[in-house]
Amino acid sequence: LALVINRSEHQSDYKIAEGVIEKWNEITLGKGTGWNINTTENKENYEKQGRLGIGDIRRTIPEQGNNALGAVAYLSDPDKYEQTLLVKPRGRKTFYKGDYQHHSRPIPDTEENRRIKEWNAQTALAKLEEEIWFKKI
Repeated sequence: LALVINRSEHQSDYKIAEGVIEKWNEITLGKGTGWNINTTENKENYEKQGRLGIGDIRRTIPEQGNNALGAVAYLSDPDKYEQTLLVKPRGRKTFYKGDYQHHSRPIPDTEENRRIKEWNAQTALAKLEEEIWFKKI
């Protein structure tokens, strides 16, 4: 997930990312996880390598803008093996990586499955924007 945020309204990219991860965990009923790359250590490391493209990007420094575009290109690359869906089948001790293919069996009518079926991405995004983006962090 890549977010572009107006720095005059929000100061801490790390706190915003933590808020998004927390909200994702809530939306997925505790089954979602996230990794916040926006630590000071990571940003210093990227800056030393000349690849800083996260955090406070200055439009007056073209290299940072290009690096930010590179970070977005990396995040949106559908062929990245590292971001394939992780699946842990029942009774197994490890996760498998692979492409999920939906089965044709009917989905059991449970409370959790009804909640998932009724979940609406636009409504969830609107709620997320209201709670995170418009809140001073």
